[in-house]
Amino acid sequence: MPEFQSAKFGELVFDSKAFRQDVVVAQGKARPRGPRPENHVLGLEELKHHIDAKTKKLIVGKGFSSVLAIAPEAREFLAARKIKLSESDSEKAVLEYNREPDKRVVVALIHSTC
Repeated sequence: MPEFQSAKFGELVFDSKAFRQDVVVAQGKARPRGPRPENHVLGLEELKHHIDAKTKKLIVGKGFSSVLAIAPEAREFLAARKIKLSESDSEKAVLEYNREPDKRVVVALIHSTC
């Protein structure tokens, strides 16, 4: 399954494709994070667009200075569905994603800047 090749401030490379914005990876496919109400907050409504019935783990790369916050209601949503949440700076998060043995049940949301 495809993986991240690199992560540096302002650029994430996944499956040999460079992204200069936040990235969401689900079932081995990367796409831009897309529009959101707040750039540095992962809220419930946005989260619902990234999680499906197969998701067992969410890896959040909070940025290279760990600025991205996860809203309390988003955390509650994950807990209620027994989805494991792992959060760290973006560099560590992409390494964690790459080590995942079953990427089909893992979603990664990686903030590309601060």
